[in-house]
Amino acid sequence: MEFGSEVSILHELFVDLSLNINTIKSKFRKSYKSLLKEGKFNLKTLVMNKNDERVWNDFKNMHLISAGRVTRSDKSWRMHFNDINNDRGILIYVEDLNGTFLGGGFFNYTKDEVIYSVAAYDRKKFHLPIGHLVQYKAIKEFKKKGIKWYKIGYLPFKGDESSPTNKELNIGHFKKGFA
Repeated sequence: MEFGSEVSILHELFVDLSLNINTIKSKFRKSYKSLLKEGKFNLKTLVMNKNDERVWNDFKNMHLISAGRVTRSDKSWRMHFNDINNDRGILIYVEDLNGTFLGGGFFNYTKDEVIYSVAAYDRKKFHLPIGHLVQYKAIKEFKKKGIKWYKIGYLPFKGDESSPTNKELNIGHFKKGFA
């Protein structure tokens, strides 16, 4: 501290994937539990774990549309796509029954830990539990892989040193419902 170090406290959100799925689900926010049934909403939750340019491009385009601007370089998108092809990443995505891409989440993983990296959802479909389905499917997929921890991200607070936006606070609240 004498040499200019700073103290920073972050509240990180995790899921212990060593627990059985019913125990994990019991810890979800109560209001989320009824949203985890795809059939109830006429949706399909799918996994892209190998080279599928069409799905990947749908995801990239959804990210551009939902963000309203380019926020990631082509290099970072290529790196994530390569992670999928090298068993270090996975895309969980949701389609309607007509096969229309509605959104998804990309996750990086090692043998011990998963990190929620980037997501994009159709803003016109926010009334549907697309993000909830993606999270639940991801948890089940990573349990199958025998991974121990899922790091959802951090939970921002209004009083943080770098004040989070309302969007960041809402995203943190959403994530906390699974942690």
